[in-house]
Amino acid sequence: MEEKEEAETISEAETKGWLSIKDNSFEEDMLKDYKSRAQIVNTIVNFSLSESAKGMVISSNLDNEYFISFMREVSPRLREIGVAVAIKSDDLSKTKELKNIVDYIVE
Repeated sequence: MEEKEEAETISEAETKGWLSIKDNSFEEDMLKDYKSRAQIVNTIVNFSLSESAKGMVISSNLDNEYFISFMREVSPRLREIGVAVAIKSDDLSKTKELKNIVDYIVE
């Protein structure tokens, strides 16, 4: 598998018009189970297609293994349909695990 380049840093203004998801949109238990994560990913992909999104900002302060698995699963699916993926966190140190998974880190 080809390794993704490290994410670029962008400003919040550069994501204007992108779709946004906050981590409180789903319970952590939903991310523990692969089937639940797959359903969430499919829902996000279908919504992005229906809205003709060019980007998706996922705002989260989580950095646990379940959230990282979720990001590993949703990012390539969104890229397949031409949607850029950005992560936004109140604590940028929590984004270091994701710098090779997402396209952008929002400051």
